[in-house]
Amino acid sequence: MRPQEYLAVADAAVRDNGVHVTRAVERSGDKLSVPKTAAGRRFVDLTPDVYDMVRHYADHHSTENDHDLVFPTSTGSWQMPDNWRKRGFSAACFEAGLIIKDNVEGKMVEKPKYVPYHLRHFYASVLIANRKDLKTIQTLMGHEDIKTTLNVYGHLLKRVPGETERTGGILAGLGTN
Repeated sequence: MRPQEYLAVADAAVRDNGVHVTRAVERSGDKLSVPKTAAGRRFVDLTPDVYDMVRHYADHHSTENDHDLVFPTSTGSWQMPDNWRKRGFSAACFEAGLIIKDNVEGKMVEKPKYVPYHLRHFYASVLIANRKDLKTIQTLMGHEDIKTTLNVYGHLLKRVPGETERTGGILAGLGTN
């Protein structure tokens, strides 16, 4: 899921061992709306452990709110993506020791080694490594056009030895799961 999608997850959308992605925080952060494309409105399976953690959080730790949010702010509104990235995700990276030192305007500063989209790309790379087919990956990533999936993740695909030039070999490395 995209960060703006999981910040807008409704409690009612966490069911059937997954999340029904039906809304997102707009880029400006000032309102909730639907994902920008029809393909973005999808179902994402969660592992049993992750599903249980999200349900437990929603049932025992989520602040009462008028938006049915699983992860609201303490005042019951949705989180602003930039604030969440800086205060939540970056803080978790620092806590886990996932930091790098970088020269910023002549000063060495520590900053998170990862950004939230790295989680999304890691998930896609695991799907590819597990030989999921491109259409499944396209659906799970919420891409409207298969070209987007290929443009973003095509470098992770490998040719299968002996694959004919007829298919170019690019699809063969994914299997048909």
